[in-house]
Amino acid sequence: MKLNEKQIVQIASIKSGKPWASKDLASELTTGMIYPLFFLDFEAVADPIPEFPGQHPYDVLPFQWSCHVQKAARAKPEHQEFLMFMPGDPRPAFAESLLSCLGDKGSIVVYTPYEQTAIKALAEALPVPKAQLKALLPRLFDLHAVIKDNFYHPEFKGLYSIKKVLPVLVPELSYERLDVGDGMEAVRAYYKLISGELSPVEHARLATSLREYCKLDTLAMVRVYEALL
Repeated sequence: MKLNEKQIVQIASIKSGKPWASKDLASELTTGMIYPLFFLDFEAVADPIPEFPGQHPYDVLPFQWSCHVQKAARAKPEHQEFLMFMPGDPRPAFAESLLSCLGDKGSIVVYTPYEQTAIKALAEALPVPKAQLKALLPRLFDLHAVIKDNFYHPEFKGLYSIKKVLPVLVPELSYERLDVGDGMEAVRAYYKLISGELSPVEHARLATSLREYCKLDTLAMVRVYEALL
C-alpha cells in the first residue's frame, strides 16, 4: 500500500527506535512567538438542550480555564485559573476573567483548535466583549499541530494527544494519581458541582480535583514545549 509522508516517518522511527524531528521544528516553535507566553486550556460542556439566553443546542459552554504564564524565556511559569462552581451561565464570568488574564499582548499556546472554537462561540454569545475575544484569535499558537507535523517518537504509537506525548517527553509528570483524569470526568465533575447535591466538604474536594486536573493540562504544555526546544 502507498504510505503518506507521516506514515513513512513513523515507520522509520519505530524501526530505528529513535525519535524524528524535522529540520523546521526549532523555527516552528519559536518564529513569531511573543512573550509573555500564555499556555491555555479550557474545560467545557455542550448541552443538547439550551438553558441560557443566546445558547443553542450543543453550543460550547466553557466553565473552567487554566493558564500558565511565562513572562520570559526560561522564566518560572505563573499559574492563573477560573472555575465556575455554582449554577448559572458560566460564560460572562469566564470571558471576563480570561480577558483579564490574557491582556492584549503575548502568544497564547493551546493544544488542538478546541480553544479557538470556544472563543469564537463566546464572541458570538457575548456581544459586549466580542471585539476583545476576537482579538485573541490571531495570538493563538497550536502546539499540537506543530508536534504532529514536525516531531515523532516511537512511544507515541501513532497518537499525539497531550496525555500520550507528556509521559514520553516529560516522564516525571503524570495524570495517573488525579481524581479527575480526563475531559469527560471533568464534565461529570462540573455537573456534580452545580447540582446542589454535594455537602460543602464534597463540593470543596471536587472543585480542588477539577482545578488540579486543568492546571496539569497547562503545565504539561509548558514542559512539553520546553522539552521540544
